[in-house]
Amino acid sequence: MLLAIFDMLNSLLENPVSFSWQPFVACMVFAYIICHISVFQKDKYISYFKRFDKKSRQKKLKYGLLSLAFVVGTFAFWIYSFRFIPLS
Repeated sequence: MLLAIFDMLNSLLENPVSFSWQPFVACMVFAYIICHISVFQKDKYISYFKRFDKKSRQKKLKYGLLSLAFVVGTFAFWIYSFRFIPLS
């Protein structure tokens, strides 16, 4: 999503910034480390799933639809960002 935002802004400003993969990869590694420490270390996600199983069917449906809307919106935003990529 951040890459899509970068592409759109870069195209709107007539390509003032050239893209480099090193900062992008560094951000991805940093995000992975944060997720690993906060979610996957010591199986913290299992306690979340146990709490989620106790929720009512309506709440599960609500959170499922919110998650689906976020994923579809992100994908649509990514596709829309191709409109701003220069074809040179």
